[in-house]
Amino acid sequence: MAEIEAKFLIRHPEQIENILAMLADRGYAPIRQSRSELIDTYLDTADWGIFRSGWVFRVRESGVSVTLILKSLGSREDDLFIREEIEQPLAANFSWPEQQTLPVGEVQQRLDALAGGMPRIKLFTISNNRRTHLLSVPGSPTTRLELDFDETRISAIQEDSNTPRQLHFNELEVELVEGVARDVVELATVLREHPGLIPAQLSKFERGLLAAGLSAPGIFETPPEPDLAASDLLITLLFASIETQQAILVSQQPVAWEGLDSEGVHKMRVAIRRIRTLTRAFHDVLFADNEASLEPELRWLAGELGHARDADVGMGDIARIQGALPPHLAPRVEAFVDNLKALRADAYANLVGVFSSDRYACLMNRLSYLVNTGATAATRATYGALSIVDSADDFIHASAQKLIERGDRLDPQSSARELHKLRIRAKRLRYLMEFYDRALSHRWLPAIRELQILHDILGEHQDAVTSRDRLRHFRDALPADQSSADLRQAVELMIVDQERRMAGMREQLPAAWSRCHRAIV
Repeated sequence: MAEIEAKFLIRHPEQIENILAMLADRGYAPIRQSRSELIDTYLDTADWGIFRSGWVFRVRESGVSVTLILKSLGSREDDLFIREEIEQPLAANFSWPEQQTLPVGEVQQRLDALAGGMPRIKLFTISNNRRTHLLSVPGSPTTRLELDFDETRISAIQEDSNTPRQLHFNELEVELVEGVARDVVELATVLREHPGLIPAQLSKFERGLLAAGLSAPGIFETPPEPDLAASDLLITLLFASIETQQAILVSQQPVAWEGLDSEGVHKMRVAIRRIRTLTRAFHDVLFADNEASLEPELRWLAGELGHARDADVGMGDIARIQGALPPHLAPRVEAFVDNLKALRADAYANLVGVFSSDRYACLMNRLSYLVNTGATAATRATYGALSIVDSADDFIHASAQKLIERGDRLDPQSSARELHKLRIRAKRLRYLMEFYDRALSHRWLPAIRELQILHDILGEHQDAVTSRDRLRHFRDALPADQSSADLRQAVELMIVDQERRMAGMREQLPAAWSRCHRAIV
């Protein structure tokens, strides 16, 4: 059976009644509604045999009933997810998960054909508190659309750390029951304009992979680094490395769009920084034909992502900040937490606009063009014979000198801005060393390690600066009367805590810089 649906993340669950009222005003008449609790356990073989065959397998529990479900990976057309679904209800006496041998049926037979008898392993569990509304469509009396409002919790064990993790979100699914796909498209167009609804980019299965830290073939996989030798050409390594980072941007953009996992924004920012490092260091190689540099557009995108990242870091720091407060004041900072949540929501709403913009599309097209066309004739004429090993020392030395000049000017009175600039320089050198490192048998590994330590110290300092400034801004906007006295006191203490955090990082900085300096000269 073909499943045609549109999906939206609900930023503000309290808006559900407003959504239903808006649809009623437009003539979408309710027929019936229901509630259900669904528990879906997703499984596959160790080698992703089911997924590689184009399907996702789950076992659904609803009350006492158990259903086996195979859903195709399908396709995406604008707002529509189009997939094939096969269901096999099980007998009431079937005990899941104790009984692993599945009874004969269509899903069981398909699984045997897809997985070749290999054992299935649990990937993650998705729990849905579902509220279902069946609606008729204005002007189309026989059409039926199902609206599922899901409060969803994904539970998984992180593969790399063996620790539990959950993703919690609210989602609206609009599914065609009877009629034509156009009816779903028309309703999706209406819903797109509703504030607080974000068109979904990922399926629940893909979000489950995020929660579990898994990467199925072709989904969230980290592209392999170029495997080249020291004697290979610099331009081969250069274009292959940019292609790797471009692939990360493409794969992480849907994650950043949805904002459920902060790693999407973080990985996009790192990919942009690595590309910018290469386009700066090798500007003459990449743009030998006087093509306009990508730098202004990459800087713009990095800045837009930065607002979301700052909010993510702030949210991640809340527990630590509150833990520094006296017990009687910790509950008083709820207003600040609410303010931070609002800032984060605004930052991610802005990202949806960024990713939907012509400017972003143009940047991604230019990156694709750069990667796909490769080195131009002019580039090959000038740099075509230059090997990785013959180019490395000159480019590394130029970047290291810039870092040393800035680092040696440090003193106890250096401003936060100066430390932040040092951090940027350190990142550029580290990324450049990592660019060369694999092909040159990890020649700069000791320096990379010291640069990472320096970067972590400076990053912790910058996070504290950002948090302190955000707290100051919030404090200065508080009313001056006694109604906010406890909140003001709590915020003042949190500011002091961030300043103490900054001082701690500054104490570690001279020794870290000394070790780093010795490693890179």
